[in-house]
Amino acid sequence: MLEGIIRDSALRRVAFIRDDKNYLGYLMPADYVMQGMIADTGSRFHLFKQHHTVAMISDWVLHPFEHLRRPPSAHMAKMHNVDPNVARRHHCPLGIDDENIKCGDCPYRRVIIVEVGDGQKSPVSGADVLGFNMNRIPAGFVDINTQTGEIINAKEVQKSTAWKDVPTPAI
Repeated sequence: MLEGIIRDSALRRVAFIRDDKNYLGYLMPADYVMQGMIADTGSRFHLFKQHHTVAMISDWVLHPFEHLRRPPSAHMAKMHNVDPNVARRHHCPLGIDDENIKCGDCPYRRVIIVEVGDGQKSPVSGADVLGFNMNRIPAGFVDINTQTGEIINAKEVQKSTAWKDVPTPAI
């Protein structure tokens, strides 16, 4: 999968990846609501601005482990008061409208790519990438079908998170 992203960056389909930079990729479901802590991937993931934030937090407090058992479509269905299959198909962050795909088996993932550096021009690799003294600057994201390697979306993002100056965890 990563080889495909690198190959496509060489072909300039993933234009925000540069040969002279070091990157770290965060692999996650495309609808992971907290991705705004890593990069500003769009207003849909500004959970703190959404009208359903209080309802979701209340649900997590009253049913602390239920969100781990439910597919994302159940959350969307509850927020939009619709059938989970309808919610999944019409509120998919990637716009995938395939009735055969179930959220629990969804092959699409988002890879949020951040530039990693220590302020020096030297390459950063291995465990150093996760070091505490590293700068992590959002670069972009790639939505990819993990079964076929097809890149659905690739987009450069702002150099800040959706939370702007709120510190985010390194790991």
